[in-house]
Amino acid sequence: MEGEISILVLKRSYNGPLPYCRLQLTGGREFILDLGAGENLSQGEQVDAGALAHFARQDLLFRLLRKGLELASLREHSRFELQQKLVKRFDRSSRSAEEFPELLSAALDRLEGLGYLNDRRFAESWVLRRLSRRGEGAGLLRRGLGVRGIGRELAGEVLEKCLTPGAETAALEKAVLKLSRRGFAGEELRRRLLGLGFNAGRVRAFLSGDGE
Repeated sequence: MEGEISILVLKRSYNGPLPYCRLQLTGGREFILDLGAGENLSQGEQVDAGALAHFARQDLLFRLLRKGLELASLREHSRFELQQKLVKRFDRSSRSAEEFPELLSAALDRLEGLGYLNDRRFAESWVLRRLSRRGEGAGLLRRGLGVRGIGRELAGEVLEKCLTPGAETAALEKAVLKLSRRGFAGEELRRRLLGLGFNAGRVRAFLSGDGE
């Protein structure tokens, strides 16, 4: 019947971490769905308005998953970081969809389930990277984790694991060396070390020679 819509082309791909189903409908519209969402579809099947809405929803979910996987494969991300990046990378029409927040959350849950997203792993990687490159104390590291969406409890556990006494001393030495090269000394050096998140007692002991 004229005006009816059906599935003209149906292709399934089982490769990679996100197997998918690609649909082309009469009239030219195309969708890519997670393989599970399209497993019961068949070529030539007629499509009603409800099915079209379902395809559009699943297509947006798959695009979120695919872009999230692409970003997560580049480096470790916190859930909050990846969420913010995905929001920025989708156009206004996608973001304005009523179901967008729900689908975004579902995509992040799926990436966590697949092991591509893990807040604890991210936090440990971030702290160790900062310690290797910069001289920063626990206070500044904790604030940095918080900005990236890591809760206080998890941040505390990660800092307890990564910021050993030896690592903290090394970070303090690195900070003192950098600041000293910039001409800071005395009270101004102490003030700047506190600004970098180091404990006041540790700073005092280190600068007096008792903490080396």
